[in-house]
Amino acid sequence: LLTEAAGVVDDPTVIDNVFANATGADADGNATEGANHGFHVNSAQLVITKAAAVISDDFGSGRALPNSVIEYTVTLDNSAGASAADNVVMTDTIQIADVALELGAYGVGQDVTVDGAFCTADNPNTDDGCAYDATSGLLTVTIPSIAAGASSTVTYQVRISPL
Repeated sequence: LLTEAAGVVDDPTVIDNVFANATGADADGNATEGANHGFHVNSAQLVITKAAAVISDDFGSGRALPNSVIEYTVTLDNSAGASAADNVVMTDTIQIADVALELGAYGVGQDVTVDGAFCTADNPNTDDGCAYDATSGLLTVTIPSIAAGASSTVTYQVRISPL
């Protein structure tokens, strides 16, 4: 089956339906195909959530006040995906006028965690999948692969600017 506009082949304004076999699934050549002639696309299906928790403040109130530390948890869930998500790059722009990435939040050189493993965001000489640009506030975390049916969790902390 081929649909043409006024006999013009390859007209960019027309959608052409072309079938590769001459006879289709039956002998009449009506381009009818059976279910076994299709294809199936396997792909990752990431669902991303971000949660915030105040982990310290000067008054013990649990509120996001000046000088409070907030921990963000970003979950990249591929449990509905049929294949791995490879070379996943997560970015978050931290509003540097109001907050700052809490460098060393988990120990010296341990600025961010990816599935419980630490990475250094503020050292451009360390290629561990984390980078932080203090000028723009851009935090970048690269995850090599999130398997089908699995998830990955990124955590980091920010401090609200004191008054």
